[in-house]
Amino acid sequence: MFKTLRRKWLRERMSRQCNWEPMRELLLSTPPDTRLSWKDTELLALDLETTGLDSRQHNIVSMGWVIIRDGVIQMDEAGHLVIQSGLPMNQSATIHGIFDSEIAQGISLEAALEELLGKLRGRVLVLHHAPLDIAFLNEACKQACGQKLLVPTIDTMALEKSRLDRRDQPIKPGMLRLGAVRERYGLGQVRAHNALTDALATAELLLAIIAHSESGGASLPLKRLLARH
Repeated sequence: MFKTLRRKWLRERMSRQCNWEPMRELLLSTPPDTRLSWKDTELLALDLETTGLDSRQHNIVSMGWVIIRDGVIQMDEAGHLVIQSGLPMNQSATIHGIFDSEIAQGISLEAALEELLGKLRGRVLVLHHAPLDIAFLNEACKQACGQKLLVPTIDTMALEKSRLDRRDQPIKPGMLRLGAVRERYGLGQVRAHNALTDALATAELLLAIIAHSESGGASLPLKRLLARH
């Protein structure tokens, strides 16, 4: 209860300090009730493609997302945005497959962020390796309005790491990559480094992790899945 009240107070304080309407609307929106079943909350699985791994030096070049509602992925509400960058793609294009010609026709980072924040209102963010994507999103939000992103998050990599730790299973290099984790849950291989494809792959993985964790028909409460900040 104390944590819930503290988060509400923090959101209200941040909203008073924010003059960028997309962030204000997100902060003032009603957050998901973490006591309810995860199925009672809409989730947004997101993936970012970037020019590198350092959020202070590299740029977001695309973002893709899918919505999970009532435990079902809603592909008709999927989104994929290519983002303008003031820098040439160089070698990073060989990884994410987005070249300078596409970047030139993309939208601004602020416009992309505005659309994403609108989609996140009342929803839980789902990421694979959340600290990396959150660092890039925080940098983008700070550029737009001086605020970090404050949104409940599920990290499928962290969930799998916890499962392996409980089994005292040594974690070898590469074991927590999205493709490797999907393989352990019997999911097919996907084309990596496409934001929309990876967002869908993350959503499918989360549903597989939940199905593996639930027993006797009991639905997991949302709070059991949330990453700790």
